[in-house]
Amino acid sequence: MNLDRQTQARRWHDIACIALQGDQLDVADKCIDRAVSLDPDLADARLTAARLFLRMDKPQQALAALDAHYQIIPSDHASPTVSLLRARALVAAKQRDMAIDLLEGMSQTYPDDERPARLLAAICLDDEDVEVTTAALRHLLKARPNDRAARRALATHLAQHDPLEAIELLQADRDGLAEPQTRLTLARLC
Repeated sequence: MNLDRQTQARRWHDIACIALQGDQLDVADKCIDRAVSLDPDLADARLTAARLFLRMDKPQQALAALDAHYQIIPSDHASPTVSLLRARALVAAKQRDMAIDLLEGMSQTYPDDERPARLLAAICLDDEDVEVTTAALRHLLKARPNDRAARRALATHLAQHDPLEAIELLQADRDGLAEPQTRLTLARLC
């Protein structure tokens, strides 16, 4: 690969990033195509393509772009940012169980990173599996103890199975008791 092609590929990738940030998806798509055609080993372009395809509601193409990225940089399987992108693409591709497995593993590997817990909780909130949903919300609250929305969601979820724990959970956040939404949730539980 000559230096001029690499430079041109990076230039097109930069323009694609700007277009993606500006919600110009068609422009970003054309620029990413150019970048990848000039330098198929430009890993950043593959990640940008995955983000773009997710925004365009093309999850299978996003997964293919991530697979191409992993071929270029195999060690990125361990990257939380790339793994989260894969989990989002799996959810969009209706491969929910694979996404949940990935996110549960990430939550254990990166206990201080709230992003896997937040995505896992969001995926599981409408789930019939009470244990998975409860575990996801607990993990999110552990990662972000001041997240009042997560606290209320967990309390509302627990209310069906353990109303006393739900009440205690809300009362444990003294500052949160001043918020109308928290008071309303607490009132419904009492």
